[in-house]
Amino acid sequence: MQSIAYLLVPVMALLLVTAQAMWGTAIKQHHVLEGTASKILMNLISSPRIWIGIFIYICATAVYFLLLSKVKFFSVQVSMTAISIVFSTILAALIFHEKITIVNLVGMMAVLIGLPLVLAR
Repeated sequence: MQSIAYLLVPVMALLLVTAQAMWGTAIKQHHVLEGTASKILMNLISSPRIWIGIFIYICATAVYFLLLSKVKFFSVQVSMTAISIVFSTILAALIFHEKITIVNLVGMMAVLIGLPLVLAR
């Protein structure tokens, strides 16, 4: 993998997970999906968290396109997925107060140890 990818893949993964966490907080904590269909639509349109999530997701997509122009698709996808698993677990604990178990920690370590093995030539 090219050296720029070592920086951009974690950035892209963090942007993706952050965008999805913004949407998750809008839905779970701000109850955007409650009410009639028209109320839900208005909640989605007027929610700053939804719009911030969209903006962050667009930024992540721009980074993704840049990475695809420089690095193999396989390398980008595998790395992004592995790093997103770790970031998602951490954000779930920090933002949504979900418990991280020892099994989760072992799983994150396995993902991080396995990533170089999958990417090895």
